[in-house]
Amino acid sequence: MTQPNTLSTSLWHRRLTMTAATGFAFFLYLLTAAPGLTWAHHGADGGELLAAAVTNGVPHPPGYPLYIVLLQGWLWLTGILFPNTDIAWRGSLLSVVCAAGSVGVTVRVAAYFLRKSERSWLWAGLTGVAWSVAPLPWSQALITEVYALHMLFVALLGWA
Repeated sequence: MTQPNTLSTSLWHRRLTMTAATGFAFFLYLLTAAPGLTWAHHGADGGELLAAAVTNGVPHPPGYPLYIVLLQGWLWLTGILFPNTDIAWRGSLLSVVCAAGSVGVTVRVAAYFLRKSERSWLWAGLTGVAWSVAPLPWSQALITEVYALHMLFVALLGWA
C-alpha cells in the first residue's frame, strides 16, 4: 500500500483552506454590505471618493490616487457587468473584494508561519475566519472606503 504524497496533500489543504476562508469572507461581506452610501462604520468619505472617481476629481488630501484609479476601473467594469445597479453599491463591492482578498492572504501568511504544525492549514483557516469577523475589518469591508484596500496591502506585505 502506498502512502499519499504528504507534500501535495498539505498543499491541497492549504489552497482549499485559503479558498474557503476567502469565499466565506466574500459572501459574508457581500450579504452585509451597505446598499448605498452610509454614515455607518465611519463611512463619511464614501460619497467624496465616489464623486472623485466619477468626475476624475481629487478627494480631500492625501487624495488616494491609487484607490481613485482602481475605483474608476472598478466602476467601469461593474457598470458593464451590472448595468442597472447603484454606483454606491458597486463602490462598496470593491471594498468587499479587497477585504475578502486580505482574508485569503492572511490565511496564506498564517499557514507559512505555522508550517511546522501538524495541522497548519486548519489553524491558518481559523486565523482567516477570525480576521474576517473581527469588528474593524468587517466594518470597513461594507462601505466605500480606502481601508479595505489598505488591509489587502498590509496582508500582502506580510506575505512578501
